[in-house]
Amino acid sequence: MSGIIVDTNSLIYALKNKVDIRSQLLLFPEISALYVTDCTIAELQGLSSRVPFASGALKLALTFPQLHGSGRGDDCILDAASASGSAILTNDRLLLDRARSAGIRTYSIHGGRKIGVSL
Repeated sequence: MSGIIVDTNSLIYALKNKVDIRSQLLLFPEISALYVTDCTIAELQGLSSRVPFASGALKLALTFPQLHGSGRGDDCILDAASASGSAILTNDRLLLDRARSAGIRTYSIHGGRKIGVSL
């Protein structure tokens, strides 16, 4: 594994709580690149006019390379992670459970500001 896909809620949470996800994630030796999916970009575009921090999250997301995933929402992220061999950064419990069931490594933001492997 060399990459990690950052989902919508992680991007918004990171901005809201001033978490530098890029520098924290790249401290993990198994992670060499951060990605977003095209569906995450589309979701943030839809949220940016009505959800606090979504506009900033979109600007941050656009600095990461994009991967394509089939489906919408979590299905898109899981598809892209499976196809690319990437891990996922999310605090979404359902997505964490589904990713683990599919054998995808997961990370989340713990204790408000620290990123770690989800167990």
